[in-house]
Amino acid sequence: MAKSNRAVRAAIVCPDTVLLTLDVRFRGDVSAAGAEAAVLRLEKAIRDEHPEIQHIFIEARSLGTRAPASDQPTLDNQ
Repeated sequence: MAKSNRAVRAAIVCPDTVLLTLDVRFRGDVSAAGAEAAVLRLEKAIRDEHPEIQHIFIEARSLGTRAPASDQPTLDNQ
């Protein structure tokens, strides 16, 4: 079972395992250190609110960078 939108995907891998992937885009003026700190805060906030999510993968990009079309989920290609 999977739920998806353009930036968030969640999948129940087995009854006790939930995987969350995020595509996060930062403004071009955000430094690498700033983006890393934001990603760490985001991951902590998710884990604090949703302890049932065991695996979190966050893809961080600049707003000017687009993911390849095949990487952008739609309801049709989940």
